[in-house]
Amino acid sequence: MDVYRLDNANDDLDLEEYFEKDGVCIIEWAEHIQEILPKDFLDVQIIRIDDTTREVQITASSSTYQSILGEIHL
Repeated sequence: MDVYRLDNANDDLDLEEYFEKDGVCIIEWAEHIQEILPKDFLDVQIIRIDDTTREVQITASSSTYQSILGEIHL
């Protein structure tokens, strides 16, 4: 979901319902709705280095996801 144009997380769109289901929810501009994000999530940042190069940084918000990240060999 792209939440860039939301004025705030309290726009009563029931976004929290997506977080409670099984599966993956990908949010662009998640910093706009930080107050309603679940406590367990992965933050994926794609940083532009130049026209053809990007750096991906993945940060875990909890020990659950930190353990998963620890098992990924990049």
